[in-house]
Amino acid sequence: MFDAPVRACASALHATPASAFLTGLLVMLLAGPLCLVLAISVVGIAVIPFVICALVLGAVIGRIGFARWLGMTAVHQDDIESRAQSLRSFLIGSAMMCLAYAIPLIGILTWAMAGVFGLGAAMQAFMRAYRRENPRPPRTAAPAPAVAAPMGGGVATAPVETLSASALDEPFVPVADLQPAAAAAAAAGTAHLLSFPRATFVERLAAFALDVVLVVIAAQILRLDRLFEGYPSFERNLLMLAVVYHVGFWTWKQTTVGGIICQLRLVRTDGNPLLFAEALVRGLTGIFSLAVVGLGFFWILRDPERQAWHDRIAGTYVVKVPRNWPI
Repeated sequence: MFDAPVRACASALHATPASAFLTGLLVMLLAGPLCLVLAISVVGIAVIPFVICALVLGAVIGRIGFARWLGMTAVHQDDIESRAQSLRSFLIGSAMMCLAYAIPLIGILTWAMAGVFGLGAAMQAFMRAYRRENPRPPRTAAPAPAVAAPMGGGVATAPVETLSASALDEPFVPVADLQPAAAAAAAAGTAHLLSFPRATFVERLAAFALDVVLVVIAAQILRLDRLFEGYPSFERNLLMLAVVYHVGFWTWKQTTVGGIICQLRLVRTDGNPLLFAEALVRGLTGIFSLAVVGLGFFWILRDPERQAWHDRIAGTYVVKVPRNWPI
């Protein structure tokens, strides 16, 4: 039953097991905050049962896909679309899981790992199916700025028939004086953020440190330490303030105050600016990147595109822009 979704989960585990594991951890971490945000919005309360049903269904199908993947790993499956061979792989994987369940401690670990891997594989399979049905629009290259050069080094003049009476009354400014400003404005308006180099780990760390200092100062100004003095919820409120600060600035300016100082900008992988939903996903997944001993941030050091885990999940790049780039 449900051969296509189970096969998609098994294929996701076979292709990218590490990514499936991280995706499963991320889904389990964000399920609670997502339901909380939906409940706070009041309108989203009606969506919470569908989210819970989707998670339960994904976990069940993902576990079946995990069992099939174990069987495929133990005994090679020639045809992944063969129902008979898929059933054989599922039975072998289920037998391996049942044997593991009989061993103390290893059984609990196997049950937990099957849930994380299965949920991550189900989410990856869902995202792949969604992208097939809703492909991204083709990337269009930004047109190069066209700036006319002065002829012969002299002063350029417009044809007499194109000048109006009001234009003749205004003071005359040579084209040579207007060209640098016009060229800069044209370059700022047409240059594509994707053409700039990716920000390094040190640059992003510096911007993050500046933002942390700014958030702590804002928390002191708002007197969160006085409001929640003696309660363990102050740290949680400080974390919520940091998320609101980053998501708000990413949506408004595609950067933060620390990013402005360090000349960093955010851009989607398709070249478009971030929307609120994408900024929110990036902010929540940034908590996960920080929670695992900062491993999600250190991933920048080995990634060819210098993306952290939350960059990969949200589909964003952090680029280094010139100092005169408009804010």
